[in-house]
Amino acid sequence: MSELDDAALTVLADGAPLPLRLVHENLVVGPDLGAVPDDAPMIPLAADLAKRQRACRLKPAATAKTVTLDLRTDAGRTRSTLLHRLVLLGIDWGTTVDVGRTTGTFKEAWQLAWDPALSVAVVEAGMHGTTVESAAAAKVASVARDATSLATLSELVDACLLADLPTGDVVAVLADRAATHAEVSELLGAVEPLARVCRYGNVRDVDTAEVRAVLETTAVRAAVGLPPAAVALADDAALTLREAIESAHRGLMLLADPGLSQQWFRALAEVSVRDTTPGLIAGRATRMLADAGRIDRDVVEVRMSRALSTASDPADGAGWLDGFLAGDAMILIHDSALLGVVDRWLAAVSTEVFDDLIPLLRRTFAEFTKAERRNIGQALTRRSDDTTRYEFDVRRAEPAMAAVADLIGWERP
Repeated sequence: MSELDDAALTVLADGAPLPLRLVHENLVVGPDLGAVPDDAPMIPLAADLAKRQRACRLKPAATAKTVTLDLRTDAGRTRSTLLHRLVLLGIDWGTTVDVGRTTGTFKEAWQLAWDPALSVAVVEAGMHGTTVESAAAAKVASVARDATSLATLSELVDACLLADLPTGDVVAVLADRAATHAEVSELLGAVEPLARVCRYGNVRDVDTAEVRAVLETTAVRAAVGLPPAAVALADDAALTLREAIESAHRGLMLLADPGLSQQWFRALAEVSVRDTTPGLIAGRATRMLADAGRIDRDVVEVRMSRALSTASDPADGAGWLDGFLAGDAMILIHDSALLGVVDRWLAAVSTEVFDDLIPLLRRTFAEFTKAERRNIGQALTRRSDDTTRYEFDVRRAEPAMAAVADLIGWERP
């Protein structure tokens, strides 16, 4: 067979492996799966899984297919519960995919593809229990005992909710760890998974009172500890803390609790104005406050002007701008005053400093789409000073344009 494949690759496919791979997958291997007779002996977990698959009308198949589940129906919830329990057991029969254009929380989409090697995973998972439910519950308890991260425990609570498993033991471990944990990044990272549990628990008719109590304690401790933790950080530590802040912010905004939100925004306000806060974090906190309507647009312009002034460290100013924009260019496109602040700052820095800033700015603007970058460029060309008009000599500008093209990776004609 190997010699035949080599000959076909050379003679029939001109050395291109893709056509031959399609032949191999569909003709040599094929999509058909064998079946074990119902009366054949099998381990209890495999027998229970086969029973659940028949009850849910989900037949294992080698070809991938996508199924959309409506969690408002009993059949949809039953299928979803089975698939989530298998994920906890490491039996990756299905993976969640994008539902599409919907803002509701009552739908799930799964891509199902049964690999024969998953039979081995079923045997390995059999050490945890004789049924899918009992094995998944035992696996969760084992992971919770060994977990050292609050974020891991929080995600485990979320997974238990999706798999319709008891959360009491995991919540108890999480509460004990959170009460003694002093790392602010860990506390912040635990907020979003717990907020998802509290926000979406009602879709599956699950009581989340215990989870809510742990969430409130964790969120309050994280908000209190954030200002002193965001002081004099190295670049890597500042980036890690910024990601944790963004995660916690998403969770709290999802929950929309006035009490928790008020305390959280007070912490962000303190972080955003401290001189010892890295620009990456201060800029992000300022943007969160602005998006939530907690500070006026004029205040935003003043803070940006101060962060991007010639008296400030240019690298810290680039970090502030990166945190403030965070992949969203619309605020610069629609606010000419803020765009003008950035434009004047870049025009005022020296050549040596500009060369050092290019990698930082390229990282920031690379997150924008081509259309957004084009709109920013067009907005800059429309800007004009009331007292000055510029005449451009294209011939003299060619060396500068070539240097900029090399810096940003554009191909020159």
